[in-house]
Amino acid sequence: MITVDVSELKDISRGLSEYLRRTLPATVAVKGGTLVIDQQAGQLTSRAVRKRVKRFLHRRGLVEDYKAVKIGGVIRIKRRRVRKRSRAKTKGVAPSPYETLPYYYPRDR
Repeated sequence: MITVDVSELKDISRGLSEYLRRTLPATVAVKGGTLVIDQQAGQLTSRAVRKRVKRFLHRRGLVEDYKAVKIGGVIRIKRRRVRKRSRAKTKGVAPSPYETLPYYYPRDR
């Protein structure tokens, strides 16, 4: 039995359960904020389920905001942390044409 915690995505948990029912050879049951996937004879791995969840997030355009993480035996959908990007620092000033090509730009004119 594989569980998928969708407590952070309550509004689209129904869509995820329908997608997993269509794509996986197993039964999917919804219990509160989790999806319970019943493995049949060990043919289904948690890695395969995680890949399907990631594919669902990608198709819905939620990859930038959410990620699928396996913690223990539970696959959780977590919100990504927003990191502040630092401004690109200027390294200096571009060299003059004389400094890069002194033959074409002589100073003695």
